[in-house]
Amino acid sequence: MKVRFDVNDLEARNEFLASTLVEALSTLPFDRKPAWGGLSAAQMVEHLLSVFELSTGKGTSGSSLPEEFQVK
Repeated sequence: MKVRFDVNDLEARNEFLASTLVEALSTLPFDRKPAWGGLSAAQMVEHLLSVFELSTGKGTSGSSLPEEFQVK
């Protein structure tokens, strides 16, 4: 499934998130083997959700580096 839209188009983006993405994910078998990589379908969806939350400012991530080595 190829979906193209302008991410700056709020209406198109909301339609994608509310309908198109949900429809596409509903066809994904839970036990589907990955074509490459080691993540299961469920793990990939969780990964994409965390990236989405980080990119929209709704999520946070931590760092294992000591604070003095982190760029502020």
